[in-house]
Amino acid sequence: MKLTKTQIVIGSLSAVAVGATIFFGFTKKGKELISKWFGKSEPPGASELTDTPEGKPSTTTTINKSDVVPGNTGIVAPKPKETPHPIIEERRVFPLGTWSRGYRVESVQKALNKFYKFTLPINGKMDNDTINSLTSKGYIVPLSKQQFNRLIVGLK
Repeated sequence: MKLTKTQIVIGSLSAVAVGATIFFGFTKKGKELISKWFGKSEPPGASELTDTPEGKPSTTTTINKSDVVPGNTGIVAPKPKETPHPIIEERRVFPLGTWSRGYRVESVQKALNKFYKFTLPINGKMDNDTINSLTSKGYIVPLSKQQFNRLIVGLK
């Protein structure tokens, strides 16, 4: 019996699919990779499935004391986790404007305090005091990378 190229390709892909299914579905390392890549973990109680003497699966779950409402036998739903605020500075570094925060703005504030004798708080936020101080010394806000470099020269 002679195999065609299509049959060979389909057979090879099937073997790869079966192997991947076995690796990712049944091995501990495969499950760790799946949870690492996709952030998925086993549902609560999934690893606690046991067989009873009758042959029927049963679940044994543990309940934390913090999950139980005093005087009630119900379980409290967990509090939703707060989503982290996006860091704007990573997406858009220059020009530095009213949306800017972080160590670059701290450098600007330190430079203004050191070279121009301002008393700005070093909070890393491009607030009105920082903007007004920059414009009073001839800098244009939003602050370009060239102006930033010119301002912080000799800061260290």
